[in-house]
Amino acid sequence: MAIVTLTELEAVNLILASADMMPVTTLDSTTTAEATLAKAQLDAAHTEILNEGWDFNTEYEYELAADDSGVIYIDDVNARTGPSYTAEGATPHSPLMRYDVVDNPSVVVRGDRLYDRYLGKSDQFTRSVKGTAIFKLVWASVPFEAQNYVTKKAARRFHEYHVGTSDALRSLVQDEQEGRRLLLDMDMDAGSYSVFDAPDMHAGLGAGNYLVGRAAYAGKNPFTNRDR
Repeated sequence: MAIVTLTELEAVNLILASADMMPVTTLDSTTTAEATLAKAQLDAAHTEILNEGWDFNTEYEYELAADDSGVIYIDDVNARTGPSYTAEGATPHSPLMRYDVVDNPSVVVRGDRLYDRYLGKSDQFTRSVKGTAIFKLVWASVPFEAQNYVTKKAARRFHEYHVGTSDALRSLVQDEQEGRRLLLDMDMDAGSYSVFDAPDMHAGLGAGNYLVGRAAYAGKNPFTNRDR
C-alpha cells in the first residue's frame, strides 16, 4: 500500500488556491512570481514547525564529536568533517536545527558550535558529547500529517498577506487548527508518550520510585525506562 504524501508542487498549488491564484506546473526558475512567494511561505512554515521538535525528527542521546581542531560544530556545512547524521531521513541537506546537551549542562550551543560556559569557558573539547537532536528533514522525509499542517499554515499566511481579511480566511484558520490537531494525534501515537515522562513528575513521584520521570528530567531518551 502506498504511503500518502504531498509533493512540494501540490503544496504550493494549494497555497495559491487559498488566494484564488492559478496553479503552476513547475517550481523551477520559470515559475510565476506568485508561486515563488508561495514556496517561500511553505519553506518558512516548514522550518518553524519542524523546529518545535516532533517524534519523527528527534533523536535522543545523539553523539557529536570534535574535529581535528577540537571544535564540535553543529551546522550542516562543517559537520561534514565530523560525525554523519544518522537520524532517519537526515542527510547533509537536513541539518541540525536544535541540539540540547544532556550529559553536561554547562555545554550550550553558540553559533555553529558547542561552547562550555563554565569549565574552561571555551569551544575546545577533548571528548564527545551526547544530546537531543532535532533535524530539519527534507520535505520528502516528513510524514503527511506534518506536510499537511505546514501547507495549511503557509496557505493561511499567504492569504492574509495577499488578500487580507475575508470569509475564506476564517475557513483557512479552521483548516490550520485541524491540521495541527491531526499532527499532534500522529505524534502522540508514534511517540507513545506517558505522563510519567514529564520532568515535573520526577519532583512529585521521584521519592517513591527513582526511575519515575528520570529519563525526561535528564533530557534523555524517554523510552529507556519503560516499554513502548
